[in-house]
Amino acid sequence: MSFTTAFIGGTGMEKLFDGQHQQHEINTPYGPVHYSIVLNKGIEFVVVDRHYASGSFRLPHQIDHRAYMYALTVVLGVKFIISTSAVGGINGNAFQSIKTGSLVLPADFIDLTREVWTFATEDFVHPEAFHRSTKDMICPRIQELLRQGTLGSLPGGILACAVKGPRYETRPEVIDAQELHHADLLGMCTVVPEIILAREASVHYGLICNVTDMPLKERPVEGAAVQTAAKENHGFIINMVWPAIMSLQSHADQEFSSCECQKQPAVFEIVKRVED
Repeated sequence: MSFTTAFIGGTGMEKLFDGQHQQHEINTPYGPVHYSIVLNKGIEFVVVDRHYASGSFRLPHQIDHRAYMYALTVVLGVKFIISTSAVGGINGNAFQSIKTGSLVLPADFIDLTREVWTFATEDFVHPEAFHRSTKDMICPRIQELLRQGTLGSLPGGILACAVKGPRYETRPEVIDAQELHHADLLGMCTVVPEIILAREASVHYGLICNVTDMPLKERPVEGAAVQTAAKENHGFIINMVWPAIMSLQSHADQEFSSCECQKQPAVFEIVKRVED
């Protein structure tokens, strides 16, 4: 069983797609994974709710991203991933128009957690395979497809992963991300691990950030308010994601042949060659 495209949903993205949903569970070397196969208008694709990927709810710092990323890329053969994330907006990189309710298509990220995100384990190693290029880790071609599903031009910018969670950033941490690192968006450790693992798996990863709060301009952020704000953009997000999924289903390989995402084989292929 192989699929072209997968969608990873974050906060407030439950029940985004119409169509038939079949629930599945598989085991991976990194743990169990729950996912759905969605059939909509003749197109089949995979959907993962990252917070429930292990079968029960997990806070950002509890999610083992390796399990569902392995399931998607190795077991299910997914080539393209589109993801969403609820984030805070801080306008630190020359963007001054981001506000609560904005949708942003970031071009890059900063990992301020300094955590180690990799498929590598004590027994799964290689002298070269895991040292990957960091150019265009958020696939610009997928970002452009998503942008085409909007009526106007969405801002790009930089996403900072400042804390693992579950707490939100302190005001000094927000100011540090804005002024010292010139970030435009803040998020916990949800999509940044996915982006890094996608590069190790040599798949294309696109990202929509849903701005649910402005931590320097509005009242202190709370979980319930973030949930509410995230759901308000359902219609706009589906208008971006669905045309992109349809386009990716029928993509021509040459359109992505020069993409940085697949310049190297997946780490699993390289390590397997050595073992064989």
